[in-house]
Amino acid sequence: FDYFAGHFGSEKLDRPAEIVTFATKEQRDLLVNLQDSKGISDSSFRKALDNYGVKSTKSLTTEQATEFITRLEKYNAG
Repeated sequence: FDYFAGHFGSEKLDRPAEIVTFATKEQRDLLVNLQDSKGISDSSFRKALDNYGVKSTKSLTTEQATEFITRLEKYNAG
């Protein structure tokens, strides 16, 4: 404990664990399908992922994926 506390700080080690649930396969598949059906380029899709601080849909949380899906469903190209 002392080793890690010295490197990371004991306040980080003493805090309770935070549960993170990542996007489901169904959510990830829906995001890709929406990208295709809405005609969103790969570069635009990557820029949108950057807004969530991730590089791929696999790193989105379920909440982020739900929000992204909602945004894409409302998106109209052109």
